[in-house]
Amino acid sequence: MKQSIYRTPKAVIPTNTVAPVASGTPTDGQTLSSTNGTWTGTATVTVGSGYQWQTATDVGFTTSVLDIGGAVAATFLLTGAQVGLYVRCVVQASNVAAIGLGRSNVLGAVAP
Repeated sequence: MKQSIYRTPKAVIPTNTVAPVASGTPTDGQTLSSTNGTWTGTATVTVGSGYQWQTATDVGFTTSVLDIGGAVAATFLLTGAQVGLYVRCVVQASNVAAIGLGRSNVLGAVAP
C-alpha cells in the first residue's frame, strides 16, 4: 500500500496591492479615517489587524517621521500636537507567514 504525503503549501506574506486611503479634513479637532486597502497573500490574511497613525515634517515623509502614541485605530482625532505636520496611516495585514504593511496617502499640513 502506497502512502501519500500531503504537504501544505507555504503561506505567502500579505502584500498591499492597493494602498489604504486616508481621508478627512486635516484640521485640529477633526477626525481622520483610513480604509484598509487591498491585499493578497495565502492562508488566512487578516486585514486591518493593526493601524498606526504617523506624522512627519514634510509631505514626502522623509524627515522626522514619528508614530503618534495611542493612535492605533482606523480613525484618529487630530489635536494641536499635529498642527503644521503631515499625517498618514500605516495599515497592517497578517497571516501565519508574516505581517505586511501598507501606507496611506499623506494629508496635511494640519491646520489650526
